[in-house]
Amino acid sequence: MLLVLVLVAAALRFLWLDQIPPGWRDDELIESLVISQKVLDGEWAFYYPDASGHEALYHVLNAAFLALFGPGAVGIRWLSAGLGVFSVALTVAVGRQLFGGHVGLLAGVGLACSFWSLMYSRIGLRHVSVLPFMLAAWAFFWLGVRGVGDACRRPRVSLLIRFALAGVSLGVGLYTYFAARGVPIVLVAMLVYWAVWDRRRWRRHVGGVLLALAVTVVMAIPLVVSVARLPAMVGRVEEVALPLTEAMQGDLTLMLHHVGQTVSMFWATGDGEWLYNLPDRPVLNPIGAAWLFAGLALCVARALKLRGERDRGECAFLVSWFVIGLVPGFLSLPPASLGHTIVAQPATYLLMAVAMDAGWRAARHRWPRWSWVVFALAVVSIATNAGRDLNDYFRVWPEKGMVRFLYRADYHDLAGYLNARPDVESVSVSSALAGPWDRQALEIDLNRAVQSRWFDPRRALLIPGQGGYVALTSFPPLAEELVPLFDSVATPVVRVRGFQLYAVQPRLLSSGGVSAATPARFANGLVLAFASAGDAHLTTAWQAETAPTGLPAFRLVSNPPPPGVDTRPRLAVFCHLLNGEGSATAVDDGLWVDPYTLQAGDSWVQIHLLGETLAGRAVALGLYDPVTELRVPLDGGQDYVLVLVGTP
Repeated sequence: MLLVLVLVAAALRFLWLDQIPPGWRDDELIESLVISQKVLDGEWAFYYPDASGHEALYHVLNAAFLALFGPGAVGIRWLSAGLGVFSVALTVAVGRQLFGGHVGLLAGVGLACSFWSLMYSRIGLRHVSVLPFMLAAWAFFWLGVRGVGDACRRPRVSLLIRFALAGVSLGVGLYTYFAARGVPIVLVAMLVYWAVWDRRRWRRHVGGVLLALAVTVVMAIPLVVSVARLPAMVGRVEEVALPLTEAMQGDLTLMLHHVGQTVSMFWATGDGEWLYNLPDRPVLNPIGAAWLFAGLALCVARALKLRGERDRGECAFLVSWFVIGLVPGFLSLPPASLGHTIVAQPATYLLMAVAMDAGWRAARHRWPRWSWVVFALAVVSIATNAGRDLNDYFRVWPEKGMVRFLYRADYHDLAGYLNARPDVESVSVSSALAGPWDRQALEIDLNRAVQSRWFDPRRALLIPGQGGYVALTSFPPLAEELVPLFDSVATPVVRVRGFQLYAVQPRLLSSGGVSAATPARFANGLVLAFASAGDAHLTTAWQAETAPTGLPAFRLVSNPPPPGVDTRPRLAVFCHLLNGEGSATAVDDGLWVDPYTLQAGDSWVQIHLLGETLAGRAVALGLYDPVTELRVPLDGGQDYVLVLVGTP
């Protein structure tokens, strides 16, 4: 049965990884293409300050997949899928150690088909990596606890090794995801519980638990030192931990709200983010939630000796694990985050399984003829939750418009079309240009060489120099001022989901109006062809005689960037509306094309919104580096072009 369960879990995690999630999220690309790439580049560290801080272990493992398979569904997502399968198998093992084989298998089935588990097992994020190491730690820990009771047949050294291995697993887990930092507290909670409720077990196990904790602390030292050397990370941590920050200042309002939201995520309103959930979709359906809280109540009653003598320590352990796993959801933004509370994921399904197993045993003992009713309820609960979760994850969630937008599904579909059209060699693609992640998403899914250029259609329109295609997305839309220009050179070809493709001929766009007397050639290979004025905006037309020179080497940088790293663009157009004294009264600087993708012969127009009437005014135009503020000179030596706008 375990083998069948593992095979089912593997199928649900490895199949269709190139289709679901429906594209690439920037967090996923950052973790692999930026942070894991650092490992391949020889930048070894225990903690990377990129993207608000990342522990290193997941990226070390992921780097091996990237090196073997390159960026793609295999190189970026297979590691998480494998870790998800291990989590299912280890949940079965831990459940079997704590409460028997039935509980382990029931929990494993629930976890294997869980939307919560599938979400983090099928995306290249580090969250899921905390689970196998935590579950391995619990397996070693309970092997040690069980062995102490049978010490006459097991050498003392063998038992200490088990507790030490539990500490090693916990220590390694600290290098996966920040939620792992609370996991060792579960062992502290067990010591406290045994000290109060079971002194015999406390005397037996205190040495082993302290050994596990000591090993964990020793292994955590490099991580603690690495984080302490990055004081700039403190601000970001305080921002995420806003409920805790306000609580420490005496205001418990936000924290109490987060506690309510996080606890209720199992039956009422779940994670509100489209990225990882159908917003506010609860983790369980009502039947599943009833089993969960029945299991929680039963374990609390057993742990406090209010009901029966069976599995008291095990129940206390499971309750502590579940509650401590939820604590990050209480203390951080956003509330009820499925990612921040991922430590509680296996415990959730174990609590449900405990209630099912206990109900069936009680019915079998007291009302044997009716035990099938409890069994049927358990089967119905597992089946309905699994059916709901599988349908929502594989069919409903990936088709939602916001999910497709956040995961760049349109670029995935565009890549599929381009892959099937070997005659298309050049395309300019519209994008919000919020970092290079749209371009990276398209390039990952392309299986052949296609020269792509990128522009923000709200301000610019780019025509490939060799001709070819322009791919326009409905969001963001093409600026109204640019529509007549585009209509004059474009022929609709095909609509790909999310994009309309147009065939264009290489042509310098012109809207007439006021123009520079002659083209202005800049030293980096770009040419200002003309500038035409509207009422309160200026349209500039540009051409690349060569690919732009003088740009720093392109490199991907995480978002948010590491402390001290400047991510501003390295080339922009300055557009200053001048008064009679030559001072700027309105400024609208920017370059709404990606200069790293420009090729010789490309041309584009872009709009500068100045907000003031241009008639009878002068406008200074030029190129500069926003980081160094150095201007790019023209061939004649001056560093700007003066455009005089005539009176109406």
